[in-house]
This record gives sequence, structure tokens and C-alpha cells, in this order.
Amino acid sequence: MHYLFLIPLIGGALLVLLQLMVKGLSRLSLNLWNSGVATLTAGALYRGIVNLSGRSTTMDQPYYYLGVAFLALALISLFFVRSVWVEKTA
Repeated sequence: MHYLFLIPLIGGALLVLLQLMVKGLSRLSLNLWNSGVATLTAGALYRGIVNLSGRSTTMDQPYYYLGVAFLALALISLFFVRSVWVEKTA
């Protein structure tokens, strides 16, 4: 829980690197990426709260699985969906 800020920080840094490499990310890709980072952050926060209360649970695992699935879908959508706002160069 001490390093909870690192998940959005690393997720945002990776998104900036993706935007530098791939011009014209689609809205779908951005939404999936942001949802994945937010889900991973919420899962880490939930785990921190549960650990702080002195208990242990496995109820935080779906957060991690769903967050990784969102990030994977965002990476897959890079190859299939392009933004309509990018100018095409011939």
C-alpha cells in the first residue's frame, strides 16, 4: 500500500511510450488501457485495506486478472483499430 502510486505512474508512462511509438491511438485503446490501470489500482487498494485490517483474502485476485485482461485487450486493439482523426499519408 506504500507504493500504490506506482501503478498509475507506470501505467501512464507506458501509455506515453505507446503514444510515441504508435501514432493515433483509438478511443477504444485508450479507454481499455485506462480501465486496466484503474482496475489494477483498485485491486491494490483493496488488498491494502484488507491487509491493514489484519485479515487475508483471495477476493482481490479478480481485480488483477481483469486489469491484466483490459491491458491485453488494449494492446490487441492497437493492431485492429486506428483513430479516425489521424491524417493518412500516401
